[in-house]
Amino acid sequence: MTFFSIKHKLLCSTLLLPFALLGSAWGQHIPQEFGKVLFELLPAAAAAPVTGGSTTGNLTTEAPSIRPADETHPVRKPSAPAPLRFSTALDKEAQALAVVTAAWRETLPDTEYLRILNSPNRAPLLAPPFGLKGGKSGAVKVAWQELEEPTLGQQYTSDSSLQALVEWYRGAYGIPFTVRTVALADTATGGVMTIARGTHRIGNTIVSVMIWNPTVGQTKGRKNRRASYQQKTSVAVQERAFRPRDMFVAEGPDAVVELTWQVPYGDAIQQLSQKYEIDPFLIAALVQQESNFNPGAISVDSAMGLTQMIPTTAEAMGVTDPADPHQSLEGGVRYLKLMLRQFKGNVMLALAAYNAGPGNVMKYRGVPPFTETRTYVRRIMDRYKEKAGNGNKGA
Repeated sequence: MTFFSIKHKLLCSTLLLPFALLGSAWGQHIPQEFGKVLFELLPAAAAAPVTGGSTTGNLTTEAPSIRPADETHPVRKPSAPAPLRFSTALDKEAQALAVVTAAWRETLPDTEYLRILNSPNRAPLLAPPFGLKGGKSGAVKVAWQELEEPTLGQQYTSDSSLQALVEWYRGAYGIPFTVRTVALADTATGGVMTIARGTHRIGNTIVSVMIWNPTVGQTKGRKNRRASYQQKTSVAVQERAFRPRDMFVAEGPDAVVELTWQVPYGDAIQQLSQKYEIDPFLIAALVQQESNFNPGAISVDSAMGLTQMIPTTAEAMGVTDPADPHQSLEGGVRYLKLMLRQFKGNVMLALAAYNAGPGNVMKYRGVPPFTETRTYVRRIMDRYKEKAGNGNKGA
C-alpha cells in the first residue's frame, strides 16, 4: 500500500469519525445543549463563503480574497468633448439634421412623387417667425450635404431668444426640436453655442429648421473683414416639396418638377420650365410631337426648329434663328405660356391654339374639329400623362 493511499484512508476516517460518534452519542442521550450547539454551527458553516483553501493537517492556506471590480479595474468616466470651432459645430449639427431629413425623404418615394423645384413665384410654406422681414431667400448658407436641393430655402436673424423661436415653430407647425449646447473654442463667442434642429412633414412638403445662437457676422476693417459674433439668433429653413405623380399641374409653381424623362435638351427644358413655370414633361411632350427633338426639322408650312414655329410667330416671340435649339425652345415655351394664360390654364385648349391658332379655338369654343389638331392634342396629352405619371426614371 502506498503512502498516498494510507494518507487518503486516514483523512477519510478523520472526517467521518465525528459523524459516527454523533450517531452513537445520540443513542446514549447526549445532553440537548450539545445538539443545539451542533445545529447552530452547521448553518453557519453552510453559509460561510468558499475560499478554495487547502487543508494539510492543522495548516490551512486560504486563497487570496477577490477585490471588487471597481478597485482592480476602475471605470473611467468619459472625458468631455473637445471644444469645436464655430463653423465646425454648425456643420456637424447640419449634417445631423440632414440625416433626419433624408429619413423623412424616404416617405415620398420617386415612384409615387415628383420633386418640385424652385421658381420665381414660389411662396414659402412656413411663414417668417414673429413676422420677421428681410429673410434671405434662395441658397441657405448652411450646406446640408448628401441631399437634393431644397425647393425653397430662407434664412433669418432675430433678436428673439432661441427658446422663443423653438416654441413659435412648434406651436405654429408642430415641428419637434432637439436642442443641444456645444462648447466652442472661439473665445469671442463666450465659449458656448446653443443649437436647435427639427424636421417635420407637412402635407407633401418636408421642412427642416435649424436655429442657433450666437450668430456670426462680419466686422469691416481697413484692410480686410473679420468674423464677429453677435448675441442674436439665426434661423435657417429648408422646404422640400413634392407632387403626386397622379396629379397633373401644367402651369404654376407646382408645375415646376424635376424632369426624370431622359430626352435631348433636357437641361434646357428644365431651365425654361423654372423660368416660365410650365411642367417640363408637357414641354418635352410638345417638342417630341412637333419635331421629335430634331432642331433642323422643317414642315410644309415653313414651320422650323424644335418647336416648329412659323416665321411670323417666331419673330413675335423674339426668335431670330429658328434652327438654333435654344432660341426655338425659348420661343416655343414662351408662346405656350401665352396660350395657357389666354385660355385660363386649360391645357387642351392651349395645345389646340398652339397647333391651329387661338382664333380657331375661340371660333369653335373648344378644340377645333380638325383631325390633325385633335390627333395632335391627344398624342401630346397621352405622352405627357404617361411620362409624368411613370415612376421609373429614364422611361
